[in-house]
Amino acid sequence: MKKIIFFLFLIIYSNNLLAANFYIKNYDVDIKVNPNSVLEIKENLLVHFYQPRHGINRFIPYKYRVETKTENMKNLFIYGNKYKAYIFDIETPGVKNKIYKKGAYLNIRMGDPDKYVNGDVNYTIKYKVYGTIAFFQDYAEFYYNVIGTKWDTKIDKATFSIHLPQNYLPAQDKYYVVRGKFGSTEKLPMVRADAGILYGETSKPLNPFEGITVAIWFPKDFLSQGSLGLNLKLFFLNNYSYFIPFLVFAFWYLLWLKFGKDKKIVKMVHFKPPAGLTPAEVGYLIDDKGDNRDLISLIFYWASQGLIDIEEVEGKTLLDPKRDYILYKNKDLPETAKDFEKTIFYDLFPGSSNVVKTSSLKNNFYKTILKASKELTSKLIQNDAYERKSILLSSLAKISAFILLFAGIILAFTQEDIVIFISLFFSAIITFFFGKYLPKKTASGTKQYEQIVGFKEFIERAEKPKLELLLKEDPNYFDKILPYALALGITKKVAEKFKDLVTRPPEWFRGHYTGYYTPILLAEKIDDSFKTISRDLTSAPQTSSGSSFSGGGSSVGGGFGGGGGSDW
Repeated sequence: MKKIIFFLFLIIYSNNLLAANFYIKNYDVDIKVNPNSVLEIKENLLVHFYQPRHGINRFIPYKYRVETKTENMKNLFIYGNKYKAYIFDIETPGVKNKIYKKGAYLNIRMGDPDKYVNGDVNYTIKYKVYGTIAFFQDYAEFYYNVIGTKWDTKIDKATFSIHLPQNYLPAQDKYYVVRGKFGSTEKLPMVRADAGILYGETSKPLNPFEGITVAIWFPKDFLSQGSLGLNLKLFFLNNYSYFIPFLVFAFWYLLWLKFGKDKKIVKMVHFKPPAGLTPAEVGYLIDDKGDNRDLISLIFYWASQGLIDIEEVEGKTLLDPKRDYILYKNKDLPETAKDFEKTIFYDLFPGSSNVVKTSSLKNNFYKTILKASKELTSKLIQNDAYERKSILLSSLAKISAFILLFAGIILAFTQEDIVIFISLFFSAIITFFFGKYLPKKTASGTKQYEQIVGFKEFIERAEKPKLELLLKEDPNYFDKILPYALALGITKKVAEKFKDLVTRPPEWFRGHYTGYYTPILLAEKIDDSFKTISRDLTSAPQTSSGSSFSGGGSSVGGGFGGGGGSDW
């Protein structure tokens, strides 16, 4: 028996703890339903604090989960099941407030953080709401939680008065009022309807997390759906996510116009790549980015200069046809070589080493490539090929793209909002796209770019007589331009041009040829070796990773409004 009494005492004590700091003596709600469907709401609360507190919080829902769209809602939000009401003109006369959104609620924090209150305190909240009247084919519906079910304290007495347009007097079957916890169907007995006003009050206190819900049906066309301005605000509030990509595009487009747009070039024929530029620099300048192709083309560039030889090694058996490549160092880089060249070359051949099999560098050499890539970008900036500000903006755009994508994923899970994810996903793509094209060349860089474009177009369009003349002037012309063709991605086109002009393979590439040698066969060999060497030198080790609108239902909490509050 003692245990039963103890547990009963514990239950009663636990319930009292919910309202240990305050309770509401009287809660009066006055709502004016305007003809344009705007609700003007005034809440008067007489709160009694048991101990000194700063004030109270009032949580008003503004975001609702909609299972099925009503006829008036179908054009307010394009996709999804989240609907937002428009709450505005918020006032708390005589009391400081801080207003902010948190989750699905608009939080109004009333009170002074530097002061405490105790005993009885009156609070008044005034605000307007638009977008909470549902319009159907034959009627309109006011379905509102006058007292929300989120109050964590007792309400001794609650009263409400709802002012209706044109002294409207709803018939008894055109309104209902229920009280209790969420889902309750208990009718509130003390309700009366007069011409233009619906009154109600509680006959007994509301316990914590109990509320009052009112539904009123209006005849067709009795209420309007608001002004154009109100509808546009509501539409934007529910669909602003769709505008984000357009705003992001406009933002980056203006930045690109100011800081990233290159000057138009004058196309002229150039028989050779720009003097003093390596294939890596040429590959970077043609598309404003340094990738693995640009840096790996240096191996073939050094080979064409006689610094190294490349040997193709066949697979050991027919069942193991995989090719490998061996690099032989003939001599060191000249002192005039650039930093990114030295980084790769001397990591390929450290110390006194003169031979390296590219497969032995797999999962290790990628760090060298990353370092050389940064040095390549730095070199081009130092040589006044790019404006520093545009490079900085390009990097910022690429970082921003990943942030937008990450934010979209987080919001998709935390807010259960697929629309914001789609919006931020496309915003990320747009941002990354502009990041790619933001680097702006200086006058010097533009001149080099003109020469590269002119050289590329010449190689792609050159006639046989001109190529014969160039080979006559320099028999090694084909060998010398191959590394640049690799960086520009036109190896096979170059080989096609020289198929009847070059009859011997370069001495620096020892491949296994079957049948009659042609430049096209060499191009295939070069491309194959390029891909294999690139894979070996840039591969990184794998890492593991873990992996209500209800059509007029008669229950508490099914409508708009409501919410609740707490002390602070």
